[in-house]
Amino acid sequence: MHALLTKRIEIPWVTRAFSKVPWVRELYSILIHPARWAAVVRRPWSISRAFCVSVVVGVMVPPAINLIVEHFLPWQNGLHWRYAPFIFVGVFASLLGLLYWLVERAQFRPGRRAIGVTSSAGLIWTFGIMGSVWCFSHHVCMCGHMQHPPYPAWHYTLDASWALCLVAAAVWTRLFRASSCLAFAALSSFVLSYRFLCGSFGATYAWWL
Repeated sequence: MHALLTKRIEIPWVTRAFSKVPWVRELYSILIHPARWAAVVRRPWSISRAFCVSVVVGVMVPPAINLIVEHFLPWQNGLHWRYAPFIFVGVFASLLGLLYWLVERAQFRPGRRAIGVTSSAGLIWTFGIMGSVWCFSHHVCMCGHMQHPPYPAWHYTLDASWALCLVAAAVWTRLFRASSCLAFAALSSFVLSYRFLCGSFGATYAWWL
């Protein structure tokens, strides 16, 4: 067991690829040393690291939740529909809370300007969600997202616009170092992953929009 923990797991070309960005290099150096895996949750984290991990969490939550619902929950009498929202909210909130706990709070910018930026970003994000709801009602069927072309050019423009709103809200709050940037990053990447990467799972989870 000791030999396993002290053994270095390394793939040369992966090492070269991950050696260019400091915080990525740091995380990779931890991953290839099993004895250092506990350092992944060692405080404090930088905002940049937590922001990037928030994006990854948002991207991975939809397929992970779908896997749990599809394969591990009972389907009799539609019980999986009752469980799915609680699993989603619980998992997502727990991961996001862990990220906020890992970040040193002093790195976030306090004050009224931060509140103003968060409020403005929230408005932009709301416009993005409104566009996502419209997209869900016009582009999604049991086959996935936009699986029955042709669509008018303005449909593609509208999809790009609401997606850009979600990204802009996350990036703006991150550049300002507002504490809300982690939530915006996770939620925005979740919506984009759910819609464009997972095709909304063929409208299986209508409550996700």
